[in-house]
Amino acid sequence: ATQQAPAKTGISAAAGGHASAASDLTVAIAGGIAAVANADAARMPEPVRVQSLQTVFHGKHCTVPAAQAAGRVSAESIACYPPGVPVIVPGEVFTPEVLTYLARQQALGVAVHAADGSLQTVRVLAEAN
Repeated sequence: ATQQAPAKTGISAAAGGHASAASDLTVAIAGGIAAVANADAARMPEPVRVQSLQTVFHGKHCTVPAAQAAGRVSAESIACYPPGVPVIVPGEVFTPEVLTYLARQQALGVAVHAADGSLQTVRVLAEAN
């Protein structure tokens, strides 16, 4: 009696049993899963506007270390490229989510367009005395 070869299942079957096609499919699936898993990390945080653009434009500004900016009102636009969309604009709050997002993008080597491109400091609305 002749033994039958085991039935091909999973990725091997989906690739028609071809080893290199199965390998390519495995890499594509793994890449897709990684992209989905990192989607939340890549999603820009929702803006929180607390001041009008006019109020910030006419107000006093100061520069603070980015590490101390949480809760402060931005006096500048900061955008990451790609995609080139501002992460924060004047009048919005530097939330911990915004600061974390900017740090992650910078660590990934994304170009950050800000008054201080190193993001060591940010421009904020001066606090009233």
